[in-house]
Amino acid sequence: MNGGCPPALLAPAELLEALANGPSRADVALWVQHWQRLDEMFERGHTLRLEETLFHAVDSGGRCSFRAAWSIALLTEAEAMKSTGLSGRLYGLLQGAGSFSLQRELMRALLMLSWSPEQLYDLTQWALDVVFLDDMPLAALHHSLKVMERRMNTADAPMSPGLRAAIEDSLSHVRRTADSAHAKKKAALLMARLSE
Repeated sequence: MNGGCPPALLAPAELLEALANGPSRADVALWVQHWQRLDEMFERGHTLRLEETLFHAVDSGGRCSFRAAWSIALLTEAEAMKSTGLSGRLYGLLQGAGSFSLQRELMRALLMLSWSPEQLYDLTQWALDVVFLDDMPLAALHHSLKVMERRMNTADAPMSPGLRAAIEDSLSHVRRTADSAHAKKKAALLMARLSE
């Protein structure tokens, strides 16, 4: 290691190679630990180059895509990412994500960030619709409920009667059909808040 820095963080090529080799959670945790000090250890802009590498890896649809999205989610959770307009970048990647595993990790990251009004609108529409899909993954259900909760909590964007009815319809469907007791309870709590 260079000054204790993991080899994967020395340059974009090394990061791509590490992603291709399937980093463990401990590996990525070590990356997160060093991420905010990379510019000090190397040169200004080093971190942004690595972040661009992660974004491109996600967008490539290749074998590194999921691991790159997973790394981004963990870095976002640690508030270590330095790229500006992060929610916009992740939202763009989400729109092009071809697999649920990619969508899941990108949504994990997005849920930790603030959204533009357009993103809030689009993600709310997604959340209202996704609960009605057959064989919906449990993570998508939980993400949809978090999005609906965020929409309900957005004081500077009052809800129209139509949106309120749509949220109520989606929450009622979750309460009737979800296999997850946690999701049913969350939906019931949101329904109660909606009727206040």
